[in-house]
Amino acid sequence: MPYEAIVVDLAGGEQRSNWFKKLNPEGKVPVLVHGDVVVSESTAILTYLAQKFDDGTWLPKGAQAAATVEKWFARATSSLATGPAAARLITIFGAGFDPIITAEKAHAFLALLDAELEGRDYLVG
Repeated sequence: MPYEAIVVDLAGGEQRSNWFKKLNPEGKVPVLVHGDVVVSESTAILTYLAQKFDDGTWLPKGAQAAATVEKWFARATSSLATGPAAARLITIFGAGFDPIITAEKAHAFLALLDAELEGRDYLVG
């Protein structure tokens, strides 16, 4: 699908600007603008896109597969966020997280991800 990517200068604080806060009052990326619809939070954006444009391959309808997608959405906002994503924030922005604990969480999440992907190309489907 065609799209326009707009880079938000996080290091410069652009996410706290008036124009951005009108899109997401929390001042967080990512944000999707689709016509008059504005969606924030990555998993909500993925759900919106799947519901709007999916042919049934992105967001499965079956209970077990849908639950697996939801499990990974939950992990994206928990162990992924406090592990690899937090490590990235330390590296790029000097975030004040404990680097040792964050690295341990990142390694644990990545080991879990590797185990889930063992012998297959996708987490679901």
